[in-house]
Amino acid sequence: MNYKFLIIRSIYEDEILSQRDLSRKYDCSLGKVNLLLQELLLDGYLEKKERYKVTEKGKSYLKKYKVDKAIILAAGIGSRLVPLTYDTPKGLLKVHGERMIERQIKQLHKRHIKDITIVVGYLKEKFDYLIDEYDVKIVYNPEYNIKNNISSMFYANDFYVDSNVYILASDNYMSENIFHEYECEPWYASVYMEGKTKEWQLITNSKKEITEVIIGGENCNVMYGPTFFNKDFSIQFSAYVKKYYNIPGTENFFWEDIFMRCIKYLPPMYAYIMPKDIVYEFESLEELRQFDKSYENESGSMSMNLVAKTFGVKEKSIIDIECIKKGMTNRSWRFSIKKKNGETNRFICRVPGDGTQKLINRHQEKIIYDTLSIVNKKLIEDVKYFDEESGVKISTCYENARTATTSNEDMRNVMRILRKLHNQEIKVDFDFDIEKTIEYYENLITSEGKEILFYDYLDIKREAFEVLRKIKSFDRPITLCHIDSNVDNILFTNEGIKLIDWEYASMQDPLIDIAMCAIYSFLNFDDVDRLLDFYNEDAFSPNIAMENISYEKAKMLIIAYMGLGGFVWSIWALYKNIQGQDFGEYSLKNYRYFKNSYKYLREKKFFRM
Repeated sequence: MNYKFLIIRSIYEDEILSQRDLSRKYDCSLGKVNLLLQELLLDGYLEKKERYKVTEKGKSYLKKYKVDKAIILAAGIGSRLVPLTYDTPKGLLKVHGERMIERQIKQLHKRHIKDITIVVGYLKEKFDYLIDEYDVKIVYNPEYNIKNNISSMFYANDFYVDSNVYILASDNYMSENIFHEYECEPWYASVYMEGKTKEWQLITNSKKEITEVIIGGENCNVMYGPTFFNKDFSIQFSAYVKKYYNIPGTENFFWEDIFMRCIKYLPPMYAYIMPKDIVYEFESLEELRQFDKSYENESGSMSMNLVAKTFGVKEKSIIDIECIKKGMTNRSWRFSIKKKNGETNRFICRVPGDGTQKLINRHQEKIIYDTLSIVNKKLIEDVKYFDEESGVKISTCYENARTATTSNEDMRNVMRILRKLHNQEIKVDFDFDIEKTIEYYENLITSEGKEILFYDYLDIKREAFEVLRKIKSFDRPITLCHIDSNVDNILFTNEGIKLIDWEYASMQDPLIDIAMCAIYSFLNFDDVDRLLDFYNEDAFSPNIAMENISYEKAKMLIIAYMGLGGFVWSIWALYKNIQGQDFGEYSLKNYRYFKNSYKYLREKKFFRM
């Protein structure tokens, strides 16, 4: 550790510091501080009259270590602070009336650091005002939702390489300004954690150089808060970011993962040990509530407010909040309501995702739930609240529940519950018209000036309509179908199997639910026999799907629906991609389903049946 630099900088920033202050600040003996001060006086970096002062030579020395800029990483979704972050990026949440990212920017400005770049992704538009307010730069990370912050460092590369630069997280709150106009050696902020922790432990040598990083530990110093790269470190670290970014399997890497793996090949980085009450990383709403009491009852979250009103409680009674894995259409969070007697009940709140208002008719979904609550309430989850305008739904969370798998036993039970639904012959006034759905999704894309990216789309569309015409010639029975019979929407509970999230439910051929169940799990055509056998197992109960149709023809129809479903969802995924949601290979796999299905149907003479 360069104590010479630290003492010159400290006196430059605060001339009234005593030797004892310096000793405490840098955890070194008074004797060592006294010796260093004498050397700095002799070398002309300091002078002393009534107190120590930095000379012109000392100021010139400091200028070599001027901090050039700061990078603030703000691309993440902030899942640990849902549902607040459904409306507001984590860094833009207010703490004691001040947005966390703005507080950092102001602290940097006070140290004359004005070159600030913010890497954004989730709800990126929310950050635009900072350009006008603080003259910051904005860099977009298009991979924020499929990669960890290794991608943010990759896209920010040109803004930090070859620089003396702070690397910051937008959601850190510093109670004091820990930044400086001048920095010498690379460091990572650290605090001492008592007891067991899942934070990343820092192992240091006698010079406080970080020699190893271990995930988790007990009674140890951990990575916590900002970090600083000097020019030498930023140049070398940038090269490793580029290298690791292009290695498959590093999608979930934090940039600290790279540091941990390459620590021996990088310039020394020091642990900057600070008191625990200087830097805050809010890991949950409970932590935020403890620090800022305003969050107990006025979180500013639409869904928190809605839950409180639904159950007639204050927001502080909503506890044990956790994010459920973000769905392809919705965002959901789990929570408990604390009763006056101390008991708690567990619930789930579903918040529709961006763009879903054009894809899903919530009025129809409400009709489905209302109908099933009368006809067969055991089929659906226990819904406590449903807003047919917004699509927000609150339902009971079943203890020890799990979603279905593709195992034989689970698929047997899934096919039974779907058959039970179909045989009740429930009627509603709307259907899942595949042809109209294809045209509608296509129009959503083209109306925004975009094009369907598949070169052969028009040819494939003609083939899809050919399959539809053939299906219509069979005069199939029509009943209420779930349509979205994904294994994730089939819940095994202590109260029996529940079908949840009826967003696409409509009237259709019951065989379509078998087909949709298959393609959502990316099963192949050989698996159709297995599913159809399970569906037909009970020979003594009604089976509307198989009336007046042979097993072979039913199998052909299921494969036809698998292809058509793949075609529909591939266009759906293209539209979602336009809205900024990347589903990876989803559209490709589903498009291929139709092509493979059409080829299979041709070979099996489906069009001659």
